[in-house]
Amino acid sequence: MVSLLPEFGKKKKDTRYRLIDAFTLFYLKWVDGVAGAPEFYWMRVKGSPSYYIWAGYAFENVCFQHYPQIISTLGLSVVAEIRSSWRFIPPPQSEEKGAEIDLIIDRADSCVNLCEIKFYNDELVVDKDYAKVLLTKKSCFKEKTKTRKTVFLIMITPYGVKKEANYFSCVDGQLTLDALF
Repeated sequence: MVSLLPEFGKKKKDTRYRLIDAFTLFYLKWVDGVAGAPEFYWMRVKGSPSYYIWAGYAFENVCFQHYPQIISTLGLSVVAEIRSSWRFIPPPQSEEKGAEIDLIIDRADSCVNLCEIKFYNDELVVDKDYAKVLLTKKSCFKEKTKTRKTVFLIMITPYGVKKEANYFSCVDGQLTLDALF
């Protein structure tokens, strides 16, 4: 199964195709080409950087497949218009930082929700550095898209985000895995 995810503010150009079939992704990453894997292969792989990258991508796909539940839980069923993503890649030798937004909910009420989808095995803690990353993404999005809409940052994680000082400085709301099912 493939999902089309248009670039924010564009119609067809820059649309990204994303393979979202869970079995196919698992097979291609962990089964294909691993013939004769050593005993306890999965136990050795689980917890590796490669595993967490794959798990993060798989969690993003679950979120994309449950987009109707996301907008319903956020109370946006009436105003949600377009689902998209966005990224800015700075030119070579530029001092600018790049940014990527996993999921954007463009709304009919002159607002936009930037959804940061983050896989983590526990409640996520937004430390000072990660708060800076989130605020940079938000400001980069505003600057580069020149949007005049009100921008909200929503975290989507399996187990939620701990509500501490850094959370309140940059996050406007959150959803957990429970909201998707």
